[in-house]
Amino acid sequence: MKSFPKLTGSILIVIGIILMLNSLGYMNLTPWSIIRIYWPLLLIYLGIDGLLKQKMSSNILFNVLLAISGLILLGDNLNLYNFNVFYLLSKFWPVVLIVLGISLILKPNKK
Repeated sequence: MKSFPKLTGSILIVIGIILMLNSLGYMNLTPWSIIRIYWPLLLIYLGIDGLLKQKMSSNILFNVLLAISGLILLGDNLNLYNFNVFYLLSKFWPVVLIVLGISLILKPNKK
């Protein structure tokens, strides 16, 4: 994974800047509050990275869902809207069974 050192370096730079601004009194954020709010960016990054590096067409849906999930969770963390993931799961968990069943039926048999 060639982009891992660049991603890690970028994260360290951002955390260093936040810590420096906190110690100088310009910000009142901690790295943990930033991580708590912005962790869905990792899902978005992994989804987009998977789409750009995809080799199998079956990974397209997974990567799109990963990126969209990250966007939804990030929007909720930024209070752009109110999204209750537990309510959604309690009402629509059978959809997971349906999608799994369809994928098993449509999967080509390897004999």
